Amino acid sequence: MEDNKNIENSLIETLTDSSIELTGEISELTIDQFIENDLLKEIPFFSLFYKSFKTVKGLREALFAMKVYKFIKEFGQIKQKQKEKLVKRISLDKKEKIKIGQTLIMVLDKIDELDKTPIIANLFAAYIKEEITKSEFVQLCLITQNTFLDYLLLFDKMKKLDDISADVQNSLSTVGLMMPIVNDLKSMYGSSVIIENNDYLIVYVVSKLGMKMKKYAFEKIPSS
Repeated sequence: MEDNKNIENSLIETLTDSSIELTGEISELTIDQFIENDLLKEIPFFSLFYKSFKTVKGLREALFAMKVYKFIKEFGQIKQKQKEKLVKRISLDKKEKIKIGQTLIMVLDKIDELDKTPIIANLFAAYIKEEITKSEFVQLCLITQNTFLDYLLLFDKMKKLDDISADVQNSLSTVGLMMPIVNDLKSMYGSSVIIENNDYLIVYVVSKLGMKMKKYAFEKIPSS
């Protein structure tokens, strides 16, 4: 991608520009309608992005642009007050500005559903507030990328283990949001209880990463 550094800078500048208001709902538009929207040309990131690709014709590039648009909108609406923290952080270290831009571009490029962008926006805000580390931010974004959105929403609503099925718990454990624990049934029920065939029971508990996911990722996330 040409002018990669400029694009990274322009993404951060767009995120921190309080005068930019993205009000349109892109889920109501076709990809062609989104690409042909002249208002995008006035936004720093999209101005440079379109120049780099001359015209956005490829499906992958168009979908990426739509994800960035939704992310910018969600970050601005959900975490408006975090912009000052972001400005302060990148003003102290210009290299940090590039790194943050690179990380966001890589994350947004990989997620497979537009409706996952609010989760990424919430995690990014938690990272800016230093509530999660950069490593945790990247890990949680990778988990978001690799997990069905419906499972993530079930995980958010889960108050007790039997709120979601064992199959979903098992799936969440494979990505690191939950972890299996093997319980010895005889120690649970006593030696006087006769247990045949299965002496052990696997249960799942929320992992440390899962706790941070539940705490920071789902603010104002709409149900599917």
